[in-house]
Formats: sequence, structure tokens, C-alpha cells
Amino acid sequence: MPAAILACVLIGWVAKPRLLVGEMRLNGYRFRRKGMYFVMLKYVVPVMLTVFIKF
Repeated sequence: MPAAILACVLIGWVAKPRLLVGEMRLNGYRFRRKGMYFVMLKYVVPVMLTVFIKF
């Protein structure tokens, strides 16, 4: 689980989520919910993983 939190922090804050969105577009995928993806990856997922680790 700590690796998952570190991955979220790495992608969400260091590498920036736009990198992943750009990769998806290169493959021809239309990514319509990027705003929700950015918020989830930066804020919601790390908090939820931290909560799950505690229990």
C-alpha cells in the first residue's frame, strides 16, 4: 500500500497527470473526464489509501 501512495504522489504531483493524458491520446483514446481524473489522483486517492492503511 505505501507503494501505491507513492505512485499517486509521483504521478499526481511530480510527473503531472497531463503526461498520462497525453499518452492516452497518442493511443487514440478520447479522455473526457480529465478534470475529475486530476482531482482524484492528486487529492482523493492518496487520502483514501492512507485511511485504508490505518484500518
